[in-house]
Amino acid sequence: MLSDLPRCPECTQLLRPGVVWFGERLAAGAPDCIDNWLLEDGIDLVIAAGTSLNVYPAAEWVTTARDQGASLALIDPNRDHQLLDTLDSGDMFFEQDVTTVLPEVLDLLRRRWNIPT
Repeated sequence: MLSDLPRCPECTQLLRPGVVWFGERLAAGAPDCIDNWLLEDGIDLVIAAGTSLNVYPAAEWVTTARDQGASLALIDPNRDHQLLDTLDSGDMFFEQDVTTVLPEVLDLLRRRWNIPT
């Protein structure tokens, strides 16, 4: 629940990284900006980490990016993930907990796409 999330004792704002917590609304205009970015600029890779991809609009963005040619790196300990049957040769599936494998996945992806650290 939103009321259970940690808050700053001084200003009472949520304490968190730049994310949208479950139950929060996206910032006004954010969905349109993301839709435009995906369709106009395109992306090479989507990392779906620790998610069932059942929450929209985020789940739709993964589908849109893949339809535009993006690869998918799926990180989920659940072998029954709904997208497993749709993975292509350029996609990756890591059947592990996101908290333990994400640093290794990021290193792998940096090497694969020659991204400087």
